[in-house]
Amino acid sequence: MKRIADAILDITGVHVSCRVTEDQSSPAPAVEPASPVVQEVESRRKSSVDDDPFVQQAVEIFSAKVADVRTVLVGQPSDE
Repeated sequence: MKRIADAILDITGVHVSCRVTEDQSSPAPAVEPASPVVQEVESRRKSSVDDDPFVQQAVEIFSAKVADVRTVLVGQPSDE
């Protein structure tokens, strides 16, 4: 809190006093746990990217080779 008060003093030239209190007059809202996200993975043949110019550029730049090709679908809620 002192850092906040010092920053206000530096910016405005006004001395302030800061304090934090907890408001217990109303109950805190219940937090629902987020549903787990399932990643679906679809394997594809390596040859499916042979004609992709971005893949070929990366292979050339990094002297790399394609080891695995997958499509990952994110954001599918699980059926739990």
